[in-house]
Amino acid sequence: NKKDQQGIRVNAQLAVGPSIGLLMPYYIKYSRNNRMEIENFDSSIHTFNNVIGSASFFEGLDELKIKPGINIKAAINFEFSPSKSTTAIEVGFLGDFFPGGVDIMPTAKEYSFYPTAFITLFYGRKY
Repeated sequence: NKKDQQGIRVNAQLAVGPSIGLLMPYYIKYSRNNRMEIENFDSSIHTFNNVIGSASFFEGLDELKIKPGINIKAAINFEFSPSKSTTAIEVGFLGDFFPGGVDIMPTAKEYSFYPTAFITLFYGRKY
């Protein structure tokens, strides 16, 4: 509980834990000899001129791989509310690190660290 119910309570938070990434190959609809084929995209074989579009989201779901990583969160929380209700704002940074990099798109550079900034608004009641 806050000492002064009319004041603002400021909390700092630092958290570290595991992250689980799910990797799934990117399948495309490709025109080959006037026939549409669904294939895993390979930039050395496929040209962008013959790509019709992306395949269904569920295409390649059976090839799903798990990529373990580390998550870090740093935030500051400002609570404005009196005792029974909750009104607060949290501002922070979240980062996910995956050793060895993650291949998101076949022609894009692989990154190991994915940063995120966030603002969270809390409104509710304490029990």
